[in-house]
Amino acid sequence: MTRAAARDLLCGHRSRLGDNDVREDPSLPLGMTKLTLGMTKLTLGMTKLTLGMTRDDTALAVRSATIRLDHERSSRHISRGSRMHPRTQEVLSVLDSYRSALEHAVAQVPASLQRTRPGSEQWSVSEVLEHLSLVEGRIAPMLVTKLAAVRAEGLGPETQTSPVTPTLDVTRLLDRSNALTASEASRPTAGLSTEAAWNALAEHRRVLRDAIVATDGLALSSVQLPHPRLGDLNIYQWLLFLAGHEGRHTAQIREAAAAVQRA
Repeated sequence: MTRAAARDLLCGHRSRLGDNDVREDPSLPLGMTKLTLGMTKLTLGMTKLTLGMTRDDTALAVRSATIRLDHERSSRHISRGSRMHPRTQEVLSVLDSYRSALEHAVAQVPASLQRTRPGSEQWSVSEVLEHLSLVEGRIAPMLVTKLAAVRAEGLGPETQTSPVTPTLDVTRLLDRSNALTASEASRPTAGLSTEAAWNALAEHRRVLRDAIVATDGLALSSVQLPHPRLGDLNIYQWLLFLAGHEGRHTAQIREAAAAVQRA
């Protein structure tokens, strides 16, 4: 996009979507008005950001902005939701925290280096994201299916309110000095771009989050599924594992970024 085209687009947005015009449209509910204004600001900001950026950089910037918007919506939902069970709030906050850290780590790597391997046997940034999308792409449907089943069966309410984070120690998982081997099914093929991997990962999380919210307040601590290495985990613990796994690979991305930028 040229600078002149961007200026024209910015001016067009201002003329078509002025504050008064939006507020005076009786067909728009108040909430939709605010959302429209917010999305206008996001669009304007992203238009400015695209000046002088490559296509890959722009795609990553748009993805990062979208993730931040999703996190803001989630935070507003949680902050409004005194009705939401404390354990649901807790696991959603943990998931969002690790996802934000991942987003930040990827954003520090220039798009031109994201598919560069730091070593012949080491994954590139794009490959790490592909691995994460493959893992969450297996775990999320499993959890979503189980959550739908127990909801349909009439699972009772969650009676416990104590924190769930201490119930699963992810220290070993986060420790990068502790070598772990990925299963064949979760190994990246190097066939996905950073943007495509992000999109897949975000979609898996969206579906999973919807299922968590739909079963908010149910006794998820009593619902267990086997983990191949950790044994039986309840739903909360599976979500904590997913977050910890993402944290491990966020550290891997930081390592890869430092190596390829030194080369």
